[in-house]
Amino acid sequence: MNSRITLTAPGELHPGAEAPEDILGLELVATGQRFWFPPRRWIVIGAAPQADLVLDDALASARHCMIERRGPRRLIVQDCRSKNGTWVDDSAVDAAELPFTAALCVGATVMVPFTASGPGGRTLHDFLRGTVRRHGSVRRAARALGMSRSTLADWLRTGRR
Repeated sequence: MNSRITLTAPGELHPGAEAPEDILGLELVATGQRFWFPPRRWIVIGAAPQADLVLDDALASARHCMIERRGPRRLIVQDCRSKNGTWVDDSAVDAAELPFTAALCVGATVMVPFTASGPGGRTLHDFLRGTVRRHGSVRRAARALGMSRSTLADWLRTGRR
């Protein structure tokens, strides 16, 4: 069952949310495309051309969510009253931490924070294997990631798109 979670106090983050190295941006899971964070505290994600990260996604709102950078190693995501919600892993969020090992879902687009070491400090292949383990099957993981089952299976088998 999915639940909506809210950050209860400014600056309240769970232990382990901080990345071991600087978070450089977000990587789109389906394509591997990377969005490098600009040197600002707030980043807007949405379908509008004015967004910092513009998504070609019919399920994304014009101004879907915002990412607040709290230093180089912590991220807070805040939903901007989007039509389909903002998700961190399997939970809908109003405002919450985005652990550097979690997936951010905006519309049908799934992205993960990346560092110099890779997404969530891991390789994308490790991230995908972990997602399959977490969801219990390739089919359910592919649905959660917004990709086809065959594409995910190919990625897992070969490490390539």
